[in-house]
Amino acid sequence: MARKRATKVQTTTTRDRVGKAVRLDLPPEVYARLEKAAEKRGLTKASYSRQAVMEKLMADEAGAIR
Repeated sequence: MARKRATKVQTTTTRDRVGKAVRLDLPPEVYARLEKAAEKRGLTKASYSRQAVMEKLMADEAGAIR
């Protein structure tokens, strides 16, 4: 008697990405500061970094110079 073939199961799910990924290479001291600041606010390092970048971009676009 022949065995039934198992149906193929998709092992990964596909996600529609909203944006582009950016990589940050940070020195260990800065990484530790980022980790501590994000944890203090209950955010992930990625969320905290994203917020910091957006704040800087908005300030630059508004003409603020630091």
